[in-house]
Formats: sequence, structure tokens, C-alpha cells
Amino acid sequence: MIAKIIFFVFPLLLILLPFLLYRKYKPPYINAWLRLAFDNNARKMATNITQLVLIFFHVTYFAVFPEDYGFIFSSFIVFFMFATKTSVRLMLATRRNKILYRLMAIASVALLFAPHTFSTSISLALILECATFFPSKEVEDFHKKHLHEEGMNKKFVDSYFS
Repeated sequence: MIAKIIFFVFPLLLILLPFLLYRKYKPPYINAWLRLAFDNNARKMATNITQLVLIFFHVTYFAVFPEDYGFIFSSFIVFFMFATKTSVRLMLATRRNKILYRLMAIASVALLFAPHTFSTSISLALILECATFFPSKEVEDFHKKHLHEEGMNKKFVDSYFS
């Protein structure tokens, strides 16, 4: 019963995280966006947190649906996420390539309707969720150009999520 309750947290997490974190202008959020934009270790930490959430999702998925073999497909995604440098590159490529981002989003929604692919769909959705919070292409030069302007934090967050 507890596994079933925990299992419902994952779709809720996919819905609530954008509302709670996306385009926030408060200082703790701005510090997090600055670290993700300019510190490689912060990006590695973000992908490791995503990896832990994926592993925890797979464990609860198997506890709730032990006879479903669909989680085997998404296990490849989990094993791919173990390579932290590769997963950071995947997140940056997904964030910066609009076509890849949209294809993954369409695949994530389409796989919801195919049998035995729910875990793969949620895994792709979690990767998209994490990739959304990675920096865009424009943010790399922005901080150097606009360092001493007024309202720089709001402009930085806007360029970070553009």
C-alpha cells in the first residue's frame, strides 16, 4: 500500500516542479541557476539527483507492478544515466536542441498509450524535466555582457529559461 501511495508522487512531481521552480526571481533560485549555468559540478549533481529519482521510480514501479516487463526498456535509460558526463551532455543537448526536446516530449506522451511503456514514458518525462532546468545557449555570454546593469537578476533568469 505504501508503494502505491509513493508511486502516485512521481506524476505529481512532474506537475508541481515546474510550478514551484520555473522562472523564480528569488535569491536562492538565482544562486541555483547561476551554479547550474557556470559550474559543471552543479550540473553533475542535478543529473545525479535525476538518476536517483529514476532509480527510486523503478523500484516503486516494480513493487506496484511486479509482473509487468515494461520497466526493462526504461532500465536502459537508468543505466545510461549512470555515466554522469554523458548524461550532462544529454541534458544540455536536449535543452539546447528544440527538435530533440519536442521529439522526446512527443515520445513521452505517445508512450503513455502503448502497453507496457508507462515506465519508459515517465523516465523520458523526468529527463525532460531535468533538462528544462539546464541553461540555454544564450546564458553563457549574458552574464559577462550585463554584469553591472540594474535588474540583472531578472534579465539573467529570463535569458536562462529562454
